[in-house]
Formats: sequence, structure tokens, C-alpha cells
Amino acid sequence: MEKKLPLNVQQEVKKLVSIYKKGLTKEAWIKAVILLEKNPNSAFILNISGMINIDLNEHEKALDFFSKSIELNKNFAEAYNNKGSTLHYLGRLKEAIDCFKTAIKLKPEYFSAYNNMGVSLNEIGEWDSAIKNYTKAIEIKPDYNEAYNNLIKILTFYDPIKKVDSTCVNVNKILQLKKFNFNSKKMISDIEIINFYKDSNEIIKKNLNNIDYNLSQIYRRNTIDLKCKRHFEVFNNYNIIPKYCFGCYKVQIEPRNVMELFKLFFIFDTLNLAKNNTRKCLIEMRKGIKGTYKGLIYCFSLDEANEIKKKISLLIIDQINKSIPILIKRGCSEFAISYPDYKEIKLKGEQKMKYRNEWKSKEIIIDNKLKKTNNTQKVVKDSLNGITLNDILIMRNWLRYAKKIGDLSYQKIDDNFSITPYIENQLSSQISTRIKEFNLNL
Repeated sequence: MEKKLPLNVQQEVKKLVSIYKKGLTKEAWIKAVILLEKNPNSAFILNISGMINIDLNEHEKALDFFSKSIELNKNFAEAYNNKGSTLHYLGRLKEAIDCFKTAIKLKPEYFSAYNNMGVSLNEIGEWDSAIKNYTKAIEIKPDYNEAYNNLIKILTFYDPIKKVDSTCVNVNKILQLKKFNFNSKKMISDIEIINFYKDSNEIIKKNLNNIDYNLSQIYRRNTIDLKCKRHFEVFNNYNIIPKYCFGCYKVQIEPRNVMELFKLFFIFDTLNLAKNNTRKCLIEMRKGIKGTYKGLIYCFSLDEANEIKKKISLLIIDQINKSIPILIKRGCSEFAISYPDYKEIKLKGEQKMKYRNEWKSKEIIIDNKLKKTNNTQKVVKDSLNGITLNDILIMRNWLRYAKKIGDLSYQKIDDNFSITPYIENQLSSQISTRIKEFNLNL
């Protein structure tokens, strides 16, 4: 065990922790350096120095601090947990899992270590074990929303093989058995949507306490990794559009109200595409991006996008409404803010904007950086078809969004709910814009 620090040092450490918790990372690091010079063998100061370095995006340095902290105090569960999280970030997942196991051995009720181990197990495809760890974290801390969210997300693509005592798993199984049966040649009626949602929501309300579920996009994914996180790292660091994204297109459907968004979800859920293209339904909350409700289908070429547009247009005319706008877009909307020519699409010949060869060197820098953090390939599965717990919880957020922007169609589906801090915070600085966007589409 670490020797107790002198009283004056303890006071300085408290100040350091206070500065760190306020989010003043650079200031915290300056103070940590001073404390380390005088107390190089303090496991606690080394541990918090590692945490500060994570916030500074210096993960290799953070790993070194956590390792030194553990050398000085073999029973420091928090340092093992922090080291595990850093190893996870660096793609060293099996080493991370070993650290989480040690943290739990030292501190059996360490709920965040169980949750973190679940995250690493999820990435290597050990889904039953991940579910077991998330469930244990919730058992220890029943209001642990992060573990709930992680568990619910796994259930969007994996039906547990091993039996687990989890209300979320049981509710998800019940919802998966519910079928939304509609005639593909007939309009989806409002009452079909209303009854299906109310029945599903009632199942959740009877079995689960309120969960603060801070997601707003429902996916139906395939196993092709579009590497969007990598592409945005390139864009956010250098304000350049990655080469890959010049071949990326999407079919964008723009429902005019939340009822139409619900109907589009059910079309997407049963949509049969040759490549099972990834698709999602969402409420628009990105600052600077126009629109309110959207459905997106990701395509690998303009030709493919045109073919899918023809198919989805017929379905939407038959099942929702012929007046819903359906467009072909290029790449991500954020790119077109910096490069307006990027969004211009020519149906024949070369596009107006092409990739600039001088950007290649910047992409290489990011790829070299990412090589250090992706030593283990993530295992992925196609999304499950049919309703899931995740879907209904996100639909709740759609209804809250509709209420905030003045879309009264939400009242048909459900009007017995409160607006959560998640929706309030997301819309706080853009509510007037979203109201105007919604009214433009009426």
C-alpha cells in the first residue's frame, strides 16, 4: 500500500483533483508536473497524471503513468481500470481485459470495471460474456445508464445464447417476437403505427424503470465498415475530404413529420437490398445541417444510389406518401459546408469537385496514427431485423423532438411523456432553426 502523503501534499492533490474535475486539463497538467517532481513515488499522483494525459490525447504517456502507479501499488484497482481503458483505446483488447479482471479481483463491486470489460469483450465478439459483465455492472449500480446503454446496443445485433438474468435481455426478446405486419402494396395506416408503438412502449414501462437513453438514430447495419470515424478524424484535423468519401453516396428520404418517420423505419427494417446497405432513420440535431427528419441509405456508387432511389421511391409512394422528398446526396453533409462544390452531383461525366492529390500526405499521417490504436480487428454482425428495445427507446426521443419543434403528429402516437435533458440540451441553441425547418416542409 502507498504511504500516506504529508498533509500539505494532500491539500495540493485535492486542488489538482478539483482543477481536473472542472475540465481545466492544461492547468491540471501543469500542477501535476510540479507535484510529480516533489512526489515521484506517489501512485495516486501518477494515476491522476495518467487520467489528465488521456484528456490531452496522450494515451501512450497515460499508459506509462498507470503502469508506474501499479508498480508502486499492486492493489490499486482504479489504476488497473484506467490502464485497461487506455489499452482498449490503443487496440490492445486482450491486455485491457486482463487489467479489468485484476481491478475486479481487487475490488469485487467495481461496476465501471465490469462495464469497461464488457466494452472490450464486445469488440472481440465475446458477446455473451460482454452481456454478463454489463448485467453485473447494473446489478451493482441499478441506475448505471452507461452500462444499460451498452447492453441495449449489443441487443440490436445479437440474441444471447447463454441464459442471463437481465430485464433488458428479457424485454428485448419479447419485443423481437412482435411483428409489424403490413401490406407492402397498401398505405401504412396511422393506427397501425399507433397500436404497435403503444403496445411495445407498454412492455418497456411495465418491466424497466426510466432509462436515460441518449441516442436518436436507428440503424440497420451490415458488416461492411465504412470507417466513418477515420474519415472524420481526417476531416476534423485537416479540413480535407478523404479520398474514400468521393465515391460515397446516399439516398436521403425526408419525412415531413414524426409519423412519417415511424413509417419509414418499418420500411427500412424489412427493406431487401442486394448488398443489405446500411441505413438509418434519425432526427436532425447537428448544428448547421438543414432538415428535421431523415432516412439515409448508404451507397458505394452513384449508379447504385440511382437504383436504390428508384426502388425506395416506389415503396414510399405505395406505403407512405408520394409527396415525401427523396434525393441523392454525396458523402457527409459536414463536408459540403467547407466545400460547397462537393455536394454538386452530375448524373453523367466527372463530378464538379475531385479529390486533391496534395491531401494524400495528410491522410497518411492519420492512418499512421490510427495504426497504433487498432491492433485488434473489431468483430461485427448485421443488425437484427424486427423491433428491439433500442428502437423503442430512440422512438421516444423522436416524439420528444417532435413536441419541441411543434410537430403535433406526435400526439397521435403518444402524448404522455416529459422532455428529457438530452433533447433539451441538444436543441437549446437551435430550437428556432428546427421549428423553421419543420414548417418549411409542411
